[in-house]
Amino acid sequence: MLEAVARSRRRRPCFDVQGSHDPSGIVFTMLAALSGMEREYIRDRTLEGHESARKRGKTTTSPTTPCSPWP
Repeated sequence: MLEAVARSRRRRPCFDVQGSHDPSGIVFTMLAALSGMEREYIRDRTLEGHESARKRGKTTTSPTTPCSPWP
């Protein structure tokens, strides 16, 4: 019995964190994932809007400016 207790004390628990971990990395990863999802939603809504406009006979391109300041 004493051997089993001694062995269990030598083992490290699985939740023991070794070294230093930056928790802000997890936050940035989550924000990056959410922003990627939002980008896809915006893209889908834009494409749906373009398709709806095409069905109504509207153009979906932006007009060109005759006097552009850039060459």
